[in-house]
Amino acid sequence: MNWFVVRTKPRQELKAKLNLENQGFTHYLPELTRDNGKIEALFPGYIFIKNQAGPTPFDKIRSTYGVLNYVRFGEYIAMLTDEVIEAIRNRDANSVQRDIYQENQKVRITEGPFKDLEAIYQCRSGKDRVILLLNLLNSKQSIEMPDRYVSSA
Repeated sequence: MNWFVVRTKPRQELKAKLNLENQGFTHYLPELTRDNGKIEALFPGYIFIKNQAGPTPFDKIRSTYGVLNYVRFGEYIAMLTDEVIEAIRNRDANSVQRDIYQENQKVRITEGPFKDLEAIYQCRSGKDRVILLLNLLNSKQSIEMPDRYVSSA
């Protein structure tokens, strides 16, 4: 069997998952567990729905609360094989995003307006962002920036 790739409304993956579940659809929402225990969608904005035997209720899936539409390539709906979903599941079982920096570790800012300044790493604030403590004008300021702007001091 194949799986449909479905686009969800922004930050409504869990709502779409619950509503699809309530309608009896087999679905898969890969998740990522952060170091702090927070669980997020591995592919934000997407969920996979198994193509079941019999006619596919396209309109029922598309009108589900939290679902935006099917992912399409022209007139073709994107599909994944069971093997691809199984590979994602195997990887999903062990996926925990670890911070590469420790809390209160000195880091160097490598890009942007604060380039070449030292800061103190506080925590990760999103998928690709970090919060740093920076000494500006003899006062400690908390700033948020892309994690690619930071390296070990």
